[in-house]
Amino acid sequence: MPSVITRTCCACGAKKPQAEMRRISAQNGGNPNLDAGRKGAGRGAYLCFDANCVSKALQRKSLERALKLQNPLSDEFKTALRNAQ
Repeated sequence: MPSVITRTCCACGAKKPQAEMRRISAQNGGNPNLDAGRKGAGRGAYLCFDANCVSKALQRKSLERALKLQNPLSDEFKTALRNAQ
């Protein structure tokens, strides 16, 4: 029986299959990007495809902590994250 890879949402803590989550990655604490293929290089963080989780993650700065970013998220990235579905 094949095992399902699960990931934890950095905003709400829900554990879901990797295919049901969106991955954000960043290399060496640099600029984050949306990793549609889920195989990008660098440290990764996962979020549910839910607007509430996105707003929680931005409000609590959980993406900055999970990705160990050196700078806060840019307004452009926040907008892209909110609009990504």
